[in-house]
Amino acid sequence: MPPSFGLEFNGKLWANVTTSTSEEPVIYELIYIIKKDEAEVCLVRTNEDATPFISSLEAIIVYGAYDMMDNNTALYLHSRINYGANASVEKTMGFYEERFQRFWKSKEMPNYLNIHANTVPTGYISVENNPPWAVMAYAIQAHNLTDSLYLPVDFASQTPLQAYFVFYFLDPLYRFYPDNLTSKVEIYIDDKKMGASVVPNGSLYYDMCRVVSLYPVQVSGSANVTIAPAEGSTLPPILNAMEVFSTVDLSKGGREYDFSALSTVFLLLVGFLVL
Repeated sequence: MPPSFGLEFNGKLWANVTTSTSEEPVIYELIYIIKKDEAEVCLVRTNEDATPFISSLEAIIVYGAYDMMDNNTALYLHSRINYGANASVEKTMGFYEERFQRFWKSKEMPNYLNIHANTVPTGYISVENNPPWAVMAYAIQAHNLTDSLYLPVDFASQTPLQAYFVFYFLDPLYRFYPDNLTSKVEIYIDDKKMGASVVPNGSLYYDMCRVVSLYPVQVSGSANVTIAPAEGSTLPPILNAMEVFSTVDLSKGGREYDFSALSTVFLLLVGFLVL
């Protein structure tokens, strides 16, 4: 049976790792503002018959991203999805495209239009969180102006928690809109309006994309995200990508454990960990 074990960061339980025999890697990611020159990652044996293991550990300095996160909260990645893209897109992103080495999971949606630009610029966009062009060149779009995009999010925990959502918007089709053609959306989580955004025209490089971050969002077990057409929009809703994090409260001290492996990572500013 594949082993399971605990994962701690600076003495605080971060996640319970469940491995599998699948060829897909098991990835855990945490974004955290460190308070000293080093951070400790610990793999905790929770079962005598299971030996914790790790294939790789990355620590990346993150500048000018996820600014709504406070000093005593870490962001634990739930999902990071590049909508409208197929799996081949994931192989095109190197460091030049993804400066923070994030993993964007490609996902085509059969119930919606999966749209993409004819050409994909290299590099990333200099806006909040620096999304790669390879992500923003793909999107899903509703079939009709009055339709919405419905995206359920299932959290492992059934207890109430605070979540951090990030939405990315850009029309990748370079439609060369006439003056009376606009794209606007509203963001609902569990039927509550949380935000709104214009969806920029991809042909206008001076108005490249919109990023909407929402935190804290109270959820319990699951969340139903709706991207709906806003009043005055003349195009169906579009969404390029969505990141979802749950939060880990680091304001309290951690517990003492006998640990089976320990890594010390030297970081400055914000640490971004992938296991």
